[in-house]
Amino acid sequence: MSAPGQEPTEPTEPTDDLSFEGDFDAERAKSLIKRLREENRTLKQGREPVQDEKTDRAMAALRRKIEELEPQAEQFRRLEEASKSETQRLQEAAENARREAEIARAEAVRYKAAAMHGVSADHFDLLGTGTEEEITARAEKLSQLLAAQQAASTPQPTAPPTRRPVEQLRPGATPSGAETEDDVIFARLFGPQK
Repeated sequence: MSAPGQEPTEPTEPTDDLSFEGDFDAERAKSLIKRLREENRTLKQGREPVQDEKTDRAMAALRRKIEELEPQAEQFRRLEEASKSETQRLQEAAENARREAEIARAEAVRYKAAAMHGVSADHFDLLGTGTEEEITARAEKLSQLLAAQQAASTPQPTAPPTRRPVEQLRPGATPSGAETEDDVIFARLFGPQK
């Protein structure tokens, strides 16, 4: 913007960098739109328009360029948003793949620990999650507990049965501390034993 006492400068003719021949260049379009908007703003800020034919042609050319570039700038904004969405989708897909790989790795570690320590499929979920060392430690402890439980629940082998009858068998209803008939007869004949 020029100082209040100075003559306003005339806008220049469009230069070669204003033309858009060839492929679309988003950066060039953004910079051109920005520059054209700034020029438009400076013209609207109180400068009196110069009434010559050269300036009118230049202003008309600039307005046409702005109108031509606005749709391209909007297209660029939409493409930029679409690429952000694509990037976000790719990031989410990568995160899901990492999560699934971690779950598969933990499952493989649990299967390996269960196979090494003889943990059955019924107790597989007790191995939990964590590092390989943690899962292996839990599998080892679980294996020991299951072995101890199995040993406690298995009856101890008894002596093999013999064909010889056991002396003084009593019926199950007879109390163990009760005197038998033989004990009563012996006590009457010989007196109580001390």
